[in-house]
Amino acid sequence: MKLSVRKATIDDAKQIAKIHVETWQDAYKRLIPSEYLDSLSIEKKTEKWREMLSDPKSKTIYLVGCIGKNVLGWSSLTQSRDKDSSDDVGELGGIYVHPSAQKKGLGSMLMSRGLLSLKKLGYKRATLWVLTANLETRNYYESKGWRVEGKTKTEPRNGFKLHETRYAIEL
Repeated sequence: MKLSVRKATIDDAKQIAKIHVETWQDAYKRLIPSEYLDSLSIEKKTEKWREMLSDPKSKTIYLVGCIGKNVLGWSSLTQSRDKDSSDDVGELGGIYVHPSAQKKGLGSMLMSRGLLSLKKLGYKRATLWVLTANLETRNYYESKGWRVEGKTKTEPRNGFKLHETRYAIEL
């Protein structure tokens, strides 16, 4: 079982979308209304991912994590999108590993490669947002050196709200 990380290409869009949808449906089943999770569409997400991966103006780095030749995880990295952030802060915008491939080291590999990429771009610190109620994921981030920063936000969605907590790590 060989783990690897590489830059995502437009050819990865469908698999990234599948990971995105199926991971949300698995990880958030007790945290987000099932009607919303059931409405997520791999086809719609694939189109969105094709757009993002083919945008020549994008400054976001998209990585995929593979076991053998199978793409089973992804991450996105960019300059922090938070209004209170300085130019030397990057952001781990998303990191997901398909439920069938979790706890094999792929997420850790995606994270370390992503943070190294941000550091190489000159960022001194990185942040990420996590669902406040997602204790398992929060514990995972804390085990990797991320610390609660004290900022929270609420994002309205279709009939519910996502309550999130910001984490930070020094690069």
